[in-house]
Amino acid sequence: MAGRKRFSDLEMTQWEEAAETKRPSPIEYPNADEIPRTTGLALHALPDGIAARFRQADGSEVTLNLNPIVAFSLARTITAGGVAAGWLNTNGQPCNPIDTDE
Repeated sequence: MAGRKRFSDLEMTQWEEAAETKRPSPIEYPNADEIPRTTGLALHALPDGIAARFRQADGSEVTLNLNPIVAFSLARTITAGGVAAGWLNTNGQPCNPIDTDE
């Protein structure tokens, strides 16, 4: 018996378009200390993406449903950004970067 797609090509197209046209405002680096800190994470694979529940330092939680397009973008950005910032090694594993005095 042949398999069937979990979601339609139209849904994929809509997710891709939304990822480009419905982006939130950029996060400015000077505001980084004002962003709530996440202290815990629970993930669950769904048929059409990933459910992610974040626990904040104040104990509050937020649960998000990330479609495959958003989940891929998040994973790619975490990997590239973490390696560039030095807190992920080239294998994608967390590491403690060494700051040098200049």
